[in-house]
Amino acid sequence: MLDEADEMLRMGFIDDVKRVVADTPKAAQRVFFSATLPAEIERIVNRYLVDPVKVAIESRTTTGENIEQRLVRVDGGAKLEALARILEVEPVDGAIVFVRTRAACTTLMEQLSARGLNVASLSGDLDQSLRERTIQRLKRGKVDVLIATDVAARGLDVPRITHVFNYDLPQDSEAYTHRIGRTGRAGRTGISITFVGFREGRKAGWIEQATGQKMSEMEVPDEAAIRAHRDEAFHQKVIAALTAGAEEQQALVERLIGEGYDPVELACAFARLARADEAPIGRLQAPRKERNDRAPRDGKPARRERGPSEGMTRYRVSVGHKDGVKPGQLVGALANEGGIEGARIGRIDIRNAFSVVELPNSLPASILAKMARARVAGRPLEISEDRGAPERAPRRRSDDGESPIRRQSRA
Repeated sequence: MLDEADEMLRMGFIDDVKRVVADTPKAAQRVFFSATLPAEIERIVNRYLVDPVKVAIESRTTTGENIEQRLVRVDGGAKLEALARILEVEPVDGAIVFVRTRAACTTLMEQLSARGLNVASLSGDLDQSLRERTIQRLKRGKVDVLIATDVAARGLDVPRITHVFNYDLPQDSEAYTHRIGRTGRAGRTGISITFVGFREGRKAGWIEQATGQKMSEMEVPDEAAIRAHRDEAFHQKVIAALTAGAEEQQALVERLIGEGYDPVELACAFARLARADEAPIGRLQAPRKERNDRAPRDGKPARRERGPSEGMTRYRVSVGHKDGVKPGQLVGALANEGGIEGARIGRIDIRNAFSVVELPNSLPASILAKMARARVAGRPLEISEDRGAPERAPRRRSDDGESPIRRQSRA
């Protein structure tokens, strides 16, 4: 059986498929499965099957009727803010946000992590074991928003996915069908939200024509809608607290009233304190920037080493610039392997031969041991506490180009 036959025959797997088919007995029954089978791929299928019987499940449309499809008109510069606002207002249990490239996957994950969202990424940069761990964390509710390339558009079945976002438009209608099919599965309902730039209207029209379904237009929640949503959420928390009882705070309140404070003013002060951690509307917290330690140039002294942030410990991992590693890859690997939120990972300092990462002081040794087994750029991280030692200097060579240590050993 060959699943997702259209992609297996169209992508880089074709040589492997030929070998598998050639090695199977001629009398074996061969079955190809796919949700979509374009004419050009069907011609390839006929090369490997003898008098094949085509079985197709009839449906009025190529996408599930239990998926509500929405369209948001927003240009690239405003997409991040639009996504953040929709995620805050919508009743999202779990969501997948599809982007076009691996770089966009990493960037968006860092930006949403900076906003305090419980987010992870899934792309071709992760090896298979890390992909499986990420999906398990999504299923268990350890991750609420998964940023993914089309590598997650097929075969992923997570019941708690209520929303699928097309942050970047897919290349064709088939990719769109597979993407939104990650929600509304097995009789459940789901919502797909597609971001369309003001110059992408024609492409969105082609997708609607190919799928046979119209996307209803949706407005980005404005500041008034965000405030109303936050007020309602806080209102429900207050009602829940009153229902549960708060007798332990009664003495404090009575004392303040006895000191002459107005009860209404006291309630307003308590509400202000309780909501002090709400993020400003429309303002993006600065994402973590990649920091490079560079050698002194033009006689200028090297910059001073900064101590770790409060409550954090610095650890050294064995990949750096020479391995082509990026901050998002380290965040994804450490968070996925250690089972912690990406927002708990502090500053990342990528150097040439290694990187320094800030992690919470409270991490147990078992979590650190799991993180040490993670692989980035094909190498294990080999995590260890950073003692501030400099990078190893290159070995001196003699005039004949041979290392003195090697020459002594040969002698």
